[in-house]
Amino acid sequence: MVDKKNVTDLDHNEKVIEKAKDFWSKYQNPVMIAAVAIIVLVGGYYGYKKYFQQPKEEKALDAIFKAEEYYRMDSLQKALNGDGLNLGFVKVVDKFGGTKAGNLAQFYAGDCFLRTGDFNKAVHSFTFFEKSVDAATWYKNKKFTHCHILIKGSRSTAMEKVLE
Repeated sequence: MVDKKNVTDLDHNEKVIEKAKDFWSKYQNPVMIAAVAIIVLVGGYYGYKKYFQQPKEEKALDAIFKAEEYYRMDSLQKALNGDGLNLGFVKVVDKFGGTKAGNLAQFYAGDCFLRTGDFNKAVHSFTFFEKSVDAATWYKNKKFTHCHILIKGSRSTAMEKVLE
């Protein structure tokens, strides 16, 4: 009885092995192409992040540093346009737009435009600011709403609310 069971198990295992060999011989090229494509895509993604995006992000953070300092000192024109040696928010957005620091510069530029009274440019900057954090989204929406209020009228009361 034990011998019969082992013989049927061997027959079943041989059938499975034969089916696997048949599948491999039939689909060997597409499976290998798919595996290589996945490896290349994953390797390309990590290579892009490590050797292109990360250095660009670091350069953007260095570039935005001085503009943030001017922003904190309420020197808004220097923060927007730079001081001749350092980039302002507008140039940082142009040069490093796809980075987190470039996105932050977009928001700062919108706030500077709002404070200097250039409401259309402020709306434009806030429109292209990519929101990623709930608090930033709320703050951006608040500034964006105030820009529209300031463009349409009642500038003095809305401006007081924005600058609170």
